[in-house]
Amino acid sequence: MDIFSSSLVFEKVPVAKGKDKPVIQCIECSCDNFYIGSKDGVLQHFTPSSKIGIRERQTLREVTKRQMGRGGEIRQLKAVPVLNHLLVLWDSSITALNMFSLEPIAALKKIQNVSLFRLGEPAAHTQQVFVELFVASTKRRAVSIYKVCVDRWECVGNVALAQDPVALAVHETCLCVATSDRYILYDYQTQSALELFTHNLGKQNVLAKESVKGEFLLNGPGNLGMFVMNSGISQRPPVPWPDGVLDAVVHFPYVLVLQSKALHIYSMLDQQLKQTLLLNSGKSLLSTTDGVFVVAEREIHRLSQSPLEAQLRKLLGCERVNEALTLLDGVQSLLPEDSYKNLHRSIVCTSGWIHFYREAFLDAKELFIKGDLDPRELISLYPGMTLISEDFKSRPPTVSNTKDLRKLNNEAQPEFHKYLSFLCLYLREIRRTDLGQIFLQDIDNTLLKVYLRLGYYDNLNQLVSSRNDCVLDVCVPDLEQHKRFFTIGLLYQSHGQHFSAIQTWVWMVDESVDSSEPNVLLHIVKTLSQLKEKSIVMKFIDWALQKDQKESIF
Repeated sequence: MDIFSSSLVFEKVPVAKGKDKPVIQCIECSCDNFYIGSKDGVLQHFTPSSKIGIRERQTLREVTKRQMGRGGEIRQLKAVPVLNHLLVLWDSSITALNMFSLEPIAALKKIQNVSLFRLGEPAAHTQQVFVELFVASTKRRAVSIYKVCVDRWECVGNVALAQDPVALAVHETCLCVATSDRYILYDYQTQSALELFTHNLGKQNVLAKESVKGEFLLNGPGNLGMFVMNSGISQRPPVPWPDGVLDAVVHFPYVLVLQSKALHIYSMLDQQLKQTLLLNSGKSLLSTTDGVFVVAEREIHRLSQSPLEAQLRKLLGCERVNEALTLLDGVQSLLPEDSYKNLHRSIVCTSGWIHFYREAFLDAKELFIKGDLDPRELISLYPGMTLISEDFKSRPPTVSNTKDLRKLNNEAQPEFHKYLSFLCLYLREIRRTDLGQIFLQDIDNTLLKVYLRLGYYDNLNQLVSSRNDCVLDVCVPDLEQHKRFFTIGLLYQSHGQHFSAIQTWVWMVDESVDSSEPNVLLHIVKTLSQLKEKSIVMKFIDWALQKDQKESIF
């Protein structure tokens, strides 16, 4: 199943032989502004020139460009839209440019001796908007904290390191620093440090990235993508990723892992590989709210994640129900409540159908109840069942192990009786639930038919003797066909048709009809003794006395 689709966003124009090939070094994306930094020091500003649909082939139109100097690679770009700044790491210095004109901001002098940098979240302080800039310096073996405003920046803090900083990630006041052989957490407010673990990675393979809020993604020992909270603990298992990882980003609920020739997509929820894309000369990744950009030497591709609901329905279509439930529970906070509930019901019921056709009936029952299965969906699969609801349209289960119960009824009665017994068990359990009360007519009619088919006559009489929603026009013919005449009287009685009930029993006595009830006459007498309708009592009292004066005294 493809989770991400890829489209080409940008491609460097080929150059004449003998000239240096322009190589993309880094990118930045902010709203509709797209920046590309090259290995030869050229900075380009683009905006989209076309956009068609969600998975579009988006092309870029160059707005302006700037040569940062005589040469040297642009190593890092970061837009600060709240200040209209673009920070450029070139020649071991951070230069602040205007986001739109790419002109230097004269008031912000270069910050020298910079290896890499990260930005904090924008903040408002005494009505002045600013951002925190975290600058790592190999030369100084330190991370300096700058307060960046529109027209000035100033160093407000410093964290000394024992070794050279190689990678850096930031969340609020916590710095996750990777040095040449270990990962360390620093809180620059409390001045506390916590060593996480050592590593033996090459410099280009050392990663420290922001994950979800308060969590960092690190390249751990043994080719494991480690998730570490700013408290130093891990709240989710590591991802076992391949050797030679150059970059990785979190695009929840997935982590995308880049090698030179391939991009691997893992789930953060079950740590399994979900998709692999082949590449040429992959360099880095940039995750945005709209997707993930993959940077190669001469190309930039955009990966668009398919909607979560579409992913879940595809998993359901493949009957990967456990995987679908893991994904759904993991992204619950990202979905509207109604969508989550509907998808959860669909997944649970699909699992129920799979168990149902495996004849794992107890599991199927629990799943159907948990998934609020419309009982009419189940009833409609059985031959000879009558549904009262006129507006109901059956949607047969689409699982691969489905069976035709009508065919089973004709060719394999013992197996079909197992399914009948399950229907009986399920309907009895949900009959008094809130869901069951909505469809009580269909449930009671079906239960009556199932009891007849299975010969559960005690259950049948119990059903019709108590309050029920059986439809007389549907149920009486079935009872007559099975010669359950005494039960017909009980059904009439439970529906308040006492005259019809007694008349049926009287006919049984007069015609000497066989019945499971040992003494129908005694039952008639007891019924008459409890009736408040005197007219019915007077109608049958003479008949009762003629049949047996002793039993008829009440």
